[in-house]
Amino acid sequence: MTEFFQRKIDHGRHELGFVGVVRDHGHRHAGCLFLRRGMIGQKHIHGTDDSLGPGRRCFEFQFNHDCTFHTRKDANFTLKLMHTKLMYGKEREMKEQMTLTDITDKYIRVLGLQRSKSDLAFLKEITRCHAAKFAFSSVGPMLGDDLPLDIESLYQRIVVNRRGGYCFEQNGFLYAMLEELGFDVSLYLARVIYNEDIHPGLTHRITLVKIGEKRYIADVGFGPLGPQFPVCMSGEESHESFRIFRIRARHAGEFHMQTLRGSEFYTLYKFELARYGPADCEVGHFYSHKHPGATFVNHLVVSKILDEEVRSLRNREYWIINASGELKHSIPDGEQLKMVLTDYFGIVVNEAEGLRLFELSA
Repeated sequence: MTEFFQRKIDHGRHELGFVGVVRDHGHRHAGCLFLRRGMIGQKHIHGTDDSLGPGRRCFEFQFNHDCTFHTRKDANFTLKLMHTKLMYGKEREMKEQMTLTDITDKYIRVLGLQRSKSDLAFLKEITRCHAAKFAFSSVGPMLGDDLPLDIESLYQRIVVNRRGGYCFEQNGFLYAMLEELGFDVSLYLARVIYNEDIHPGLTHRITLVKIGEKRYIADVGFGPLGPQFPVCMSGEESHESFRIFRIRARHAGEFHMQTLRGSEFYTLYKFELARYGPADCEVGHFYSHKHPGATFVNHLVVSKILDEEVRSLRNREYWIINASGELKHSIPDGEQLKMVLTDYFGIVVNEAEGLRLFELSA
């Protein structure tokens, strides 16, 4: 027996998503229907029964201007819906909205860790595993992807879909995970200067973690030159297998993140302990992934920091950096670029995206 239903819904600046249950001739299937604001008034909106795999059926709906929708009267199924919010710009299949605790638990499991005391040892393991597991990546900005900064979007993009991310994504996500794990965290923004006496915009996000009486900068979003472990604000050196980092106060209230190059320390970025919030991040993030002159819009930059080597991709050049030196490989075509992204960085792109990235990185 076919039931007819009508449901009034709200719509705002977010796209709308619905997760429901399909019952067809008494058989129960988990299914999803996603509707976008731009679809209002259209005659043929389709929901999909995602439990059926390839060749799954589509169910036809009409979404009206008065914010109601209904099924075709001759449809031989019943769809009971539950309202949920969908990330901007993507029609993803979400089984259910996850809590921050759910996301954190899954994140920790993917890193191969377990919840533990919020001490320096645990923090070091988190940043080490994160930098090795989730690649720094400008794939999203290069391809023009929508890159919202809410935690569920970041989780889907970084952990589930393996698209990587840069500082506002990686460090934004890490901040939320550390906070949920019980760490005392603060948000700060930095200016990337690469050892020059300049004063650029606030385009880098970092996290300050206070443990006891000491303060550390945790940064998993600076790319191949970034630290693997938290760096203490007191000036003591952080030693990795073949790299050394430190933070030095240079001017009143100004701190420099530095790495040892040869026999001298080299400043990567500078920061002040001013007050910042999510709105400041949105401004820097918008510039970094939308401005036509932004580095990540114009250059393919991907990296992973492992215990014994750093892997770095800059446009069509793939570098392996370790204690013995640097080794460079040139990438000849889109197929090879896709292979490098997938096999060496764990970045998921399809063939068309690999070709497009190769063309854009000329």
